[in-house]
Amino acid sequence: MSDARAIGAVLLMGGAGVLGLLWWRQRRRLGLPMTAPSTAVDFIGQAKAAALAPPVAAPAAASNPLASLLPTLVAGLGTLFGAVTGAAASGATSTSPAAPASGATADPFGLSLGTLMSQPSANSAQPTNIGLQLKSDLMTTFGLTSAQAAGVVGNLSYESGGFNTLQEVSPLSGQGGYGYAQWTGSRRTAFLAYCAANNLAPSSYAANWGFLSQELQTTQAYVLPKLQAQTTADGATTVFEDYYERPAAPAASLSARVNIANQYAGA
Repeated sequence: MSDARAIGAVLLMGGAGVLGLLWWRQRRRLGLPMTAPSTAVDFIGQAKAAALAPPVAAPAAASNPLASLLPTLVAGLGTLFGAVTGAAASGATSTSPAAPASGATADPFGLSLGTLMSQPSANSAQPTNIGLQLKSDLMTTFGLTSAQAAGVVGNLSYESGGFNTLQEVSPLSGQGGYGYAQWTGSRRTAFLAYCAANNLAPSSYAANWGFLSQELQTTQAYVLPKLQAQTTADGATTVFEDYYERPAAPAASLSARVNIANQYAGA
């Protein structure tokens, strides 16, 4: 017999003794027949009947303060009896926690930043060519020319190592940048909040394009007129670097950004 079943049996026997005393005194007080039950189930049934019988007038001295506990004890003993006999029938000894009911949340606070950064998403499918998809989406959504869109893509490709290194390597401070544009500081925080609100993996195209598009229509909207005024990929690359990316040393990487942009401009 397992420890759990042994403890259950001891509790059941002790509870039965107490219940028996209360059963006898309650039935005697109510003037009910003192027929002994033939089984434990009959015993519990009779005890419930005694506990639920209509009260009769009796002198105050005859009242039994323990009788008020009878319904609760009967219910508890019945539950214990069912649990012990059920365990004995199935042989179950597992102490693993029960799975949450359908629709229940096992851990409402379980979505940590680390989880968010790696969670799969139904919207995380990547385009075959991220740069060309970005160029197409920029032209369609914001009416940019091929050269203007290429200037944006040249910057984003440079920032993220060809869209392969989304987490900044060896950041100068804090967590560094993340994403196609290497959003840093408060913009990184806003990007991750956008991902959480839309159930998107931060590495997904949907998350990066969605946040880029949102910024260009809200907090960074002033960049668009400057970008739309450019006629070459070189000019668009410079404007997007200076006003949207704003790196610490823009001149140091401008030529590399322009080279990438011109490749996309001719694609």
